Parts: sequence; structure tokens; C-alpha cells
Amino acid sequence: MKKCNAELMKELKRIQEELSEKKARVVNESVVRYYENEEEPDKSFNYEALTDEIKELFNQEQNIKRSLAYSNATTKLINYSDDITIGEGLVKLAELNSYLSTILVLKKNNQIIKRIEHAKFEGDKDRVLVTEYLYDLKKVDIEIKEVKEKIHQLQVAIDRTNLCNLIEC
Repeated sequence: MKKCNAELMKELKRIQEELSEKKARVVNESVVRYYENEEEPDKSFNYEALTDEIKELFNQEQNIKRSLAYSNATTKLINYSDDITIGEGLVKLAELNSYLSTILVLKKNNQIIKRIEHAKFEGDKDRVLVTEYLYDLKKVDIEIKEVKEKIHQLQVAIDRTNLCNLIEC
């Protein structure tokens, strides 16, 4: 049977949620507390059955992760300008997002900002504090727009490839 990457990622998420539930059951149901000479609580915890279920889920999780890792390392992105794999695209996407957050800090409203600092002690006088940004703010806006467009194109290519690429399961 063949499934697309996106299907496998959804299945992986479902398995991980089920694993979380099973782990919570281990913590919550493997111990009982009660007072002596009072009614005892349910002691139906089945260690073997629950751990067998957990082992099976871990096995399924590992198989899906292995398939996705192989696909990410070997599948080229569909309709993308660079000839790169899904994995390389994910790395590039992280780099672009990091770069975008760096240049967003440089986005300011005015090149020069003047602010009056009032005298702090007698005999002092008010002064004007000038803050001047030493780069072209218009270039920053253009760069932000270009990086956002690159991120969008890359995300679309990754999503398209994840929906179209089929993996033998």
C-alpha cells in the first residue's frame, strides 16, 4: 500500500497521541492506594497487555519515521527553482525563518528619531537625543518582502511534494 508523506505525518501524530495516552495509563493505573480494612479499588491493571500495545505503537512510529526520513532525504521538491530534497528544503526553510526574524528587528518607522531629554539637575539644560539608524530602512522593507516570498514559495513546494509523493508502506 502506498501513502503520501502528509498521510504518514498525520498517522504519526495519531500514534504519538495514542502513545501519550498509554503512558498516562501506565502512570495512573499501575498503582493503587487504599486504607487497610476498607474496600479495595480495582486492581485490573494488565502490565503485559499494556506494554505489548506500547511496544507495537513504538514499532509503528519507528517505521513511519524511517519512511519519512528516507523520503525527505531522497525526494526532490516539486515545482521549486532549486533542485533540492524535502530535507534540504526544511533546512533552508528554517534558515530563511531565522534570517527573517533577524531582519524584522531592523524594521523601524523613521531613519532619525529625536527626543528631548529634560534637565536632570539644577543648572543643566534640556538636550535633544538623536537616534539615527545607519542603514536604509526602505532596503530592509524590500528585503523582508523578498524573504517572505521565498518562504512562501518553499512552503508551497514542500506541502505540494508531501501531498504528491507516495511511499510504499
